Amino acid sequence: MSVAIRAEAGDWGAVRLEHVEAVAVSAARSLGGLRQDEPLAVVVRVVAGDAPPRALSSLNSAGEFVVEVNVLGPHWAQLAYQFTHEYCHVLANSTTFRPDRFSWFEEALCETASLFALRRMALSWSTAAPFPYWRDYAPHLLTYAAERITDPTHNLQAEATVKNWLPGALPLLERDLGRRAEQAIVANELLRVFESSPRAWRAIRSLHDAPRPAQASLEEYLSGWYALAPEADRNAVREISRALV
Repeated sequence: MSVAIRAEAGDWGAVRLEHVEAVAVSAARSLGGLRQDEPLAVVVRVVAGDAPPRALSSLNSAGEFVVEVNVLGPHWAQLAYQFTHEYCHVLANSTTFRPDRFSWFEEALCETASLFALRRMALSWSTAAPFPYWRDYAPHLLTYAAERITDPTHNLQAEATVKNWLPGALPLLERDLGRRAEQAIVANELLRVFESSPRAWRAIRSLHDAPRPAQASLEEYLSGWYALAPEADRNAVREISRALV
């Protein structure tokens, strides 16, 4: 994977830029999503706490994607969570993002990415942390992900399934991009897909190629993504679709 990540100087709350970069690099490597010959440059910028994390819709003057986070201090789990969500938008190409009624799906994928990366980082840091003295932090990464996954608002009742629940939830998801709990329910379902096939993250690179007809159903939208995805990634798109429709 050819990704270059740097942290921009700012008020990070008494942490070193190399530590911020180490967390971001670890998260990006956990996710993957790039071919070896596919370079990507990302700069991580800290913003005030009342400003939400985001991936900017345009490159900076150096040709880098810009990810903004609002984490101050050595809160590595929170930083990994925020960065990975926005890095997922970068993988999909945040410069070509256009909000519409299917935007909730990308948000759910990016929530999935955060959970996936935290769990992978917990494993890798337990034996090979970016710095040896970070090994003891590995359980905190796992706990942070577990708290999101097990949150009652992020789960359905035992007898319910996402496939049965989603048609009724779609009107809310399509109207309001802030429906984080519903997006997290979808993310928990998709996490199983990506943990079974981590290579599936490569399919996110073609997400914005999918046609988005105003009247298309979710199944039609996902079928359009499948049709335009690289052949090597189509099985991943199929498995994602099967999890939801």
